[in-house]
Amino acid sequence: MEQAVSETAARDRGATETPPAAIGLQGIPTETGRRTTRREILAALGLLGLSFPFLACGGAPGPDQPPTVARAAITKDNTHSPLFSFGVLADVQYADAPPAGTRFYRNSLGKLERCVADLNTRHLAFTIQLGDLIDKDFAGFDRLLPIYERLKTTRHHVLGNHDYAVGDTPRQAVPAKLRLKASYYDFARKGWRFIVLDGGEVSTFANPPGSEGYVRAQEILAGLGERGAPNAQDWNGTVSPAQITWLKGRLDAAARNSENVLVFCHFPIYPERAENLWDDKMLSELLESYPCVKAYLAGHNHGGEYAEHNGLHYLTFKGMVETENTTAYAVLDVYPDRLKVTGFGREPSRDLPLRR
Repeated sequence: MEQAVSETAARDRGATETPPAAIGLQGIPTETGRRTTRREILAALGLLGLSFPFLACGGAPGPDQPPTVARAAITKDNTHSPLFSFGVLADVQYADAPPAGTRFYRNSLGKLERCVADLNTRHLAFTIQLGDLIDKDFAGFDRLLPIYERLKTTRHHVLGNHDYAVGDTPRQAVPAKLRLKASYYDFARKGWRFIVLDGGEVSTFANPPGSEGYVRAQEILAGLGERGAPNAQDWNGTVSPAQITWLKGRLDAAARNSENVLVFCHFPIYPERAENLWDDKMLSELLESYPCVKAYLAGHNHGGEYAEHNGLHYLTFKGMVETENTTAYAVLDVYPDRLKVTGFGREPSRDLPLRR
């Protein structure tokens, strides 16, 4: 069931700088008893004639003085580059169908083409789509996948509820169509572990009627309905006990190996919403109990949302299918201390500090 790719992070050796006190000024001719002038020092260093704003102020700026242009440039040059970057998109939801409300199904083809073209201009470690690649009809995959596969990066898929709206095609054919060896899996890059969950493993849309998974989903859905839970919807689902056991094993391994973790799933889990995974509270409590988990990234709720709870970031990406012409996707830059989200179209940009 597990599909993991391990990579060892390259470690850059820090450059050693010679402290200013160790640099001497040799060979500057001076008269006995006379201090060397600033002009003589600059001439000896070959810097005479250049402009140094802080020298005109009587020295380098103190802590209460505004930084000079020279100091600002140094600060900019020393800004850390990201460890790596990756692309994210959600709910492309293509169908050869007329618009319905705010959803423009046919327009998703052009939006995805432009998204892929843009992502191909960037240096990305991978790109992941968070589910609902199609709205309905198995043939839709044949229109979308050739576009998605133009990406020059490694490509990953998350399964969504609409991906199973395939008519008479057996639902078991969907993961194979996306070249998934397993419906939930993980992979690694430069000290980070990426875990992809299958939130529809127990559902009425991913399992044939009468199957064990279908019957169990009916029982859970009925129980949620009796309690008046807002996520008691048949377009939601949940994870199996076996998947939770697998997840705990991956989180334990990540903690032992000092890896940071990002979790992907089609269904949000926080805050409480109608689109949430059925076992949202159980899963959020589990993830929050592992400090190595830094963020949970989802789709499904086309309006998108962001929340933070107990230091864990919950980011739901906006659906690409929404609106006639405006797209929605993002590039995430991974830094040692934060995630930088650069949004395009309707997707906002954010800076997410990592909990310790």
